[in-house]
Amino acid sequence: MKRAGKGSIWELRVNDDYVCAGTQEQIAEYVGMSVKDLRNRIHQSETGYRPNMIFELILLKDSRPTYKMILENGKEIKGTIKELSEKSHFSYSYLVNVASGRRGVRQFKLEEVE
Repeated sequence: MKRAGKGSIWELRVNDDYVCAGTQEQIAEYVGMSVKDLRNRIHQSETGYRPNMIFELILLKDSRPTYKMILENGKEIKGTIKELSEKSHFSYSYLVNVASGRRGVRQFKLEEVE
């Protein structure tokens, strides 16, 4: 199961059959178990502990905003703030300030992508 921000939209599949979609809390409520139980079932399916019932959560939409960074040389980098700081030489705190509009920049352009 991939990590994502709270409020992300997931799709639940059991044995490759669509069950429902929504946040993890909504899915757990629909299935009739707690979020922790749902995560345990998914983990047991991934490790092979439950081979007959395969639970799978597929990430449809992450709640963390995605940005596109356009550098001066025309190169484009897409990702979250953390991914952009790992791919570029800019620090995480500097990119957070740029994204929130507290700091102006001339070296690159940062746009939010839907």
